[in-house]
Amino acid sequence: MWWRLPPTMMKGWFDRAPAYGAAYTSKKRFEKGRFVGKRAMLSVTVGASHATYEHDGRSGDIDLMLWPVNFSLAYVGYDVHAPFVAYGVEAGLRYFDPVVVEARLRDIVADFRAAELVGGRALVVKAIDDEAGAFWRRRGFRPSRDDDKLLFRSIADVAEALREAGTD
Repeated sequence: MWWRLPPTMMKGWFDRAPAYGAAYTSKKRFEKGRFVGKRAMLSVTVGASHATYEHDGRSGDIDLMLWPVNFSLAYVGYDVHAPFVAYGVEAGLRYFDPVVVEARLRDIVADFRAAELVGGRALVVKAIDDEAGAFWRRRGFRPSRDDDKLLFRSIADVAEALREAGTD
């Protein structure tokens, strides 16, 4: 996100790539669009916490901010998946307490190592409330560091659990 808008390059892509006639027409859009069968997912970084981007947060609802881009992708036929939002990505680390910066960097390294262990692939779920989160945790999903309602479990771990259960 750049000042609540997509970056210039992405805006330029939307101005040029999904052109009328080639990507959509009045009869060739949404489920009949040019990109049906293709998936799209936004991956964005923001400098503040998850709470800041909730519906009543200081910065506003992140889903509402991303809606124009997601809608544009859906309009030309993409199957749009829930966005990945990395909260608390610091642009000006020099202004923060070195102990906090060091801890944050350690967490990032740990996350990358965990991603390598699972081949960078995992099932991700977003629990709608604490009860749903407990449901997924009982099934081996782990919460992310920044959002306890965003849980994941490696694909390899799921495959192993299915083999053990005899549902392979």
